[in-house]
Amino acid sequence: QAHALREGEQRRAVELQADLARWRGELERSMSELTRVRDAHERERETSAAEGGALQTTVEALRTAVEELQTEGDALRGERDVIRQQVEEQREKLSAVETTLQDERQRGTVLA
Repeated sequence: QAHALREGEQRRAVELQADLARWRGELERSMSELTRVRDAHERERETSAAEGGALQTTVEALRTAVEELQTEGDALRGERDVIRQQVEEQREKLSAVETTLQDERQRGTVLA
């Protein structure tokens, strides 16, 4: 009976060692998968950070371009206003010359 008990304990010890070996293998595979996923996540985070930095640089460049275009637009509007004023002044001068010319024609001092 003691012999049978010892054989049962030995079988149980062998089963436990087999279970332990199987669990160790599963743990190693899980750790390997975890490392792979963590590394992939880290690469993805680095890529995202780089893309974010590139996007930030692009946004800043676009903001600068918009500011420059706004400044240029303001300058062009200012020039347009000056030109309109000059055109209006020339129209007034032309109108005055036409009026004077008509007056002179009516007086007969200028031949038609």
